[in-house]
Amino acid sequence: MVIGENDMTDTKENSRQNEKGLIGAIMRDGSKYEQAREIVLSSCFGWQPYGWVWDAFEQLHVNGMGIDTITVGDELERAGKIEDLSPTTKRHSKDGLR
Repeated sequence: MVIGENDMTDTKENSRQNEKGLIGAIMRDGSKYEQAREIVLSSCFGWQPYGWVWDAFEQLHVNGMGIDTITVGDELERAGKIEDLSPTTKRHSKDGLR
């Protein structure tokens, strides 16, 4: 079986959707991070900013803080990454959150 360019694009998009789904699930229920952190590393993400979000989850977890949109946003801001997450940021706009 030959994998065409369209198949690779579909695979990349599916991976991105899976990554977004995982991050969204953790944001909805931060208690799920404890299980997920055993098998997922920030380096597993295909889009670097998703890895930054995962790093924020880890930092919050280590500090005994809850994982939610407010605390994650604050952690990303402390790490200097919040601006890079914007889909309008030139560096990441091509692969931005959609």
